Amino acid sequence: MAYLRSILLNLVRDEARRVSRRPEQEEMGEDLATSEPSPLEVAVGREALERYDAALAKLSEEQHEAVVLRVEMGYTYAQIAEAMALASTDSARMMVTRAIARMGRLMRPPEFRRG
Repeated sequence: MAYLRSILLNLVRDEARRVSRRPEQEEMGEDLATSEPSPLEVAVGREALERYDAALAKLSEEQHEAVVLRVEMGYTYAQIAEAMALASTDSARMMVTRAIARMGRLMRPPEFRRG
C-alpha cells in the first residue's frame, strides 16, 4: 500500500508541476477583432479580380457590355435590352446568361479546366 501511495503522490505532483508551467489562458477581447479582410482574403480577392478581368476581355464586345451593365452597374434585363437596342428582355437575359457561363469557364484555374 505504501508503494501505491507514493506512486499516486508522484502522479499528483507531476500534474501540479505540469499545470503550473502552462501559461494562463485569457479570452480574446472584442478590441482585437477586425472587420478588415485578412491578407489571404486580399490575395484571393485580387487573384479572382484578375481572372474576372481576363475573362471579360475574352468576350465579344456585345457580351462584354452586357455583363458590365448587369454585374457591375446592376441594370435589369429590361434596361440592358433598351440600352443595347436588343429585341426583348429575354434576348438580354440570354446574352448575359451565356456570357457569364463562358466567363465562369474562363475564370476557372487551369488545374480545374477540362480539356
